[in-house]
Amino acid sequence: MQQLTLEQSASAQQAAPTHPMPGDAVRLDGPYYGAKPGEIAIIDSTYYGMDDEVMFTFRPSAFRGPARRMDMLEDCGVTDTPAKYRLPIGRDRVSVSGGPCPFANMADLEYVGTHRATFWRWRDGIAGQDRGENYQLDVPLWSWKGQPEG
Repeated sequence: MQQLTLEQSASAQQAAPTHPMPGDAVRLDGPYYGAKPGEIAIIDSTYYGMDDEVMFTFRPSAFRGPARRMDMLEDCGVTDTPAKYRLPIGRDRVSVSGGPCPFANMADLEYVGTHRATFWRWRDGIAGQDRGENYQLDVPLWSWKGQPEG
């Protein structure tokens, strides 16, 4: 097992993200209907930052790739995403299917490290039947305490 030096540890802490982003992973560390503690979800670009919330999806099939024309509505001011959460032009958009798909306030997510997540994309950037390919990426990991059932 590799030990971090104090400088490496301090550097890692400084590099901690200030808030969750689309494509980041969320670990369930409490109760939520339809998911078990320890399960991992991926944050979707849809609804990102509206009302300071994120939507994430458990048991994800997560596409991560270049923005499409429909994703540009945000850049034209059509959505109400607060400026501090607007995604930079050129950043990959993330579209996730699966479920369940809870919403959570960003303040309720605590950064806890990284997670190797699996995404898919179009091979050579060309959409079509049998052109999807999986790849893995280390992404920030956030802890969510969940919501009591009932």
